[in-house]
Amino acid sequence: MACPHFRPQTRLPHPTGTAPAPLGDLYAGGCLASGRTPDEATTRELCNYGYARGRCPSFQADSPADAIRFSVRDHHGGVILGAWAVEAAHRPHAWGAFRYDEGSAGLDGAPEEIASHLRVYLGSYLRRLWKND
Repeated sequence: MACPHFRPQTRLPHPTGTAPAPLGDLYAGGCLASGRTPDEATTRELCNYGYARGRCPSFQADSPADAIRFSVRDHHGGVILGAWAVEAAHRPHAWGAFRYDEGSAGLDGAPEEIASHLRVYLGSYLRRLWKND
């Protein structure tokens, strides 16, 4: 459940013994709310885990969303089907289904605002899958 204002860019090492990262891996990146790159502690504790309202000085008070969540429901023949949800106060605010084609890297069904989150989530999903093969 990453922060909706966070734009993940570079994968970070994931320390042993920490909570699983909602995007599959931890990422450094930019903040759309502030236009800056958050410091490492903010990135690790808030940007990657969402629900930063009232805890992050850059989080917009009037933001309709607190976090973004993804899940894979089927992966067959190079096509990944899944669901996305934008949450507010731990409840779905908006949701839908996505389709990702591994061959073309085509992504359908995800709004542009969450596409960068979904692409890094899928990249992490595929890395874990290949690692376990």
